[in-house]
Amino acid sequence: MRLGIRALIVVTIISAVVFGNQAVNVLAATPSLSTNHFTASTTGIGTFGYRSMANIDGNYIVWTDNRGGSEDVYLYNITTSTETGIASNPSNEFWPDVSGDRIIYVDDVSGYDEIMYYTISTGMTQQITSYTDGEARQPSISGDRAVWMDDRNGDWDIYMYDFSTSITSQLTTSSTDQESPVIDGDIVAYENYDALGDADIEVLDLSTMTYTQVTTDSYDQYWPEVSGSRVVWMDDRHGGYNAYEYDLSTGVEKRLTTGLGDAYFPVIDGDLVIWSDDRGGVNQLYMYDLADDSEYQLTASSNAQYGPRIDGVNVAWADDDGLSGGYTGYYGAITYTDTAAPVFDNLPNTKEPSNITQGMSITTSPTVIRVKPTDDIGVVTTRFYADDNLICTVNSGDAEGVYSCSWTVNTCAAQIKVEAVDAVGNITTLTRDIVVNTGICGLVLPVTGANR
Repeated sequence: MRLGIRALIVVTIISAVVFGNQAVNVLAATPSLSTNHFTASTTGIGTFGYRSMANIDGNYIVWTDNRGGSEDVYLYNITTSTETGIASNPSNEFWPDVSGDRIIYVDDVSGYDEIMYYTISTGMTQQITSYTDGEARQPSISGDRAVWMDDRNGDWDIYMYDFSTSITSQLTTSSTDQESPVIDGDIVAYENYDALGDADIEVLDLSTMTYTQVTTDSYDQYWPEVSGSRVVWMDDRHGGYNAYEYDLSTGVEKRLTTGLGDAYFPVIDGDLVIWSDDRGGVNQLYMYDLADDSEYQLTASSNAQYGPRIDGVNVAWADDDGLSGGYTGYYGAITYTDTAAPVFDNLPNTKEPSNITQGMSITTSPTVIRVKPTDDIGVVTTRFYADDNLICTVNSGDAEGVYSCSWTVNTCAAQIKVEAVDAVGNITTLTRDIVVNTGICGLVLPVTGANR
């Protein structure tokens, strides 16, 4: 079920975090998260290093932290409010990502950037790449597969490791560079550079091994992110950086920002896209709801806000508070309280919300009553009444969203009423006063009331 625009969005404090013997100054650093659309509070989780912001999956947040003097990878469990240092060697560990029970990251312990992974349930660390000449960077993980950019052949290519088979595969072989890969399910997206150095977004569907170049212009497109069939990126075709989205299932591209400021590093989960935007002079977080084509400003802080990540209801990002010598990491849980009841849209190819019109004469039995209720978080049931007597309960519509009730006319009803109920119990009622033909009930009732 999607959670949509006509909802009150609330980000609430989940817990406070203490690192060692020193508490993070959350109150002084907490961004002011309050707009006309939602109120919010947040929790500080750490000091993010300059080469990586957070990544988030389910209950886990990972980030690069430089509190010990070098870059190390830390894990935060939202459910238990506990933190674990999973890579704290004298070398630098950075660019972490998490999926399920695995964390993948880069470690330069050998003098080269190598891909490592950590299993949360066992605490075991293993190495995926091992180079004497080459580097591996920017890993991304989804389920049993991880991808990264790799220059073992003299240029940057995309490689993949399958944890279920322990097989490493080269996904791109072009003589130009492919960089910044991300993976979600079967979809891998990355920057594809041409011979002139222009960056475009390209996508590989692993289920069919089909490559699709999403952008083909002479401008640059950077930092793709993927969720299902949707890809987002930052795009400079209009002079500054804008956020764009492309749906692989429809082939439709959409510009999400209009150039009021630069939109940096958009991320996506489901219908929601979040990015850092400098339109007000200081970078703040904005969110776009693809289902309803609406934008929200998420933060309103005097500090710059960077590097958002979203997974389900959880959002993590970095605050440039100047308190820690880096960025203070925050997360919040977005919950939705629906503030709008369902509406009855017009039936397909008509200008009416029901085939039963005001004052209509009912001449046949059974008579089918049809309506098309819609709601931003979903209609869960529709109830049909004749003179307040329940005649049908319908829990799903047809392919066009139409709910139908076949009414055996056994009463001289004067009014048809339909109630549409959404996922949190909001109800909208449609009523139509009718006349039942004498041949059905033996009595003609007058039209009463008004068209409501």
